[in-house]
Amino acid sequence: MWNSIIRMGSSVQPGRIGIVLDMKMKPQIKLIAIDDRSEWESALSRCAPVDIYHSWEYHRFSVFQSPTVLPYLFFFELDDQAVSLPFLLKPIDDLDWMTDSSGYYDGTSVYGYPGIVGQVTLPETEQNTFFSIFFQSLEDTLKDLK
Repeated sequence: MWNSIIRMGSSVQPGRIGIVLDMKMKPQIKLIAIDDRSEWESALSRCAPVDIYHSWEYHRFSVFQSPTVLPYLFFFELDDQAVSLPFLLKPIDDLDWMTDSSGYYDGTSVYGYPGIVGQVTLPETEQNTFFSIFFQSLEDTLKDLK
């Protein structure tokens, strides 16, 4: 299921077969703004290999094209498995069907190249747990932005 959006390891890391994610571990979560280049690049290095479309430079360029856009990198790591999701927040202004659309954002990506980047080498049953925690963490983080 996840093969279409992240690079999967061809085999599970030695010693990981049969090991369940340690649910007592707290995931490391970072929401990295575009003004923190070193943190962005450091987080992506934990998710290698990456593409140019995930890079700090590519997202920084989007600010020059649209000064109101807010590029972020959501970084998530649990049990030595790391993934990131770069995205853009664009302010929504003047929606006819909303009386006040200020403070709302459209989540999008640079030039339509969205997606999670990382290598998850967990067995499939653990991948489901990992990504459930990932998506809940992303949702919680984005709610806190408003």
